[in-house]
Amino acid sequence: MARITLIRHGKTEIPSREKHDFDRSLILRGRQNSSAVGAFLREHKMLPQLVLVSPAARTRETYEFMKPHWPDDIAVKFLDKLYEASASTLLELIIKHG
Repeated sequence: MARITLIRHGKTEIPSREKHDFDRSLILRGRQNSSAVGAFLREHKMLPQLVLVSPAARTRETYEFMKPHWPDDIAVKFLDKLYEASASTLLELIIKHG
């Protein structure tokens, strides 16, 4: 049976006028939690076969802190459409790429 796991990005910088939302980075807690989630997925045998990632800084960073806990053969795709995607767009992308 197929399993879809949706993971939200880690804790980020507070929004500000000086930095575009797309470019906000993870804070220390976000980096630590992202790494912990990557380890949790490995330990509980919930590793993905494919990871779809938004190109936003915080989602790319979240993935980068998770992936050291996983084998190197897990496919990843960075999809522009994931940034601020609606539920219907998420479903469309899961069907298309999954």
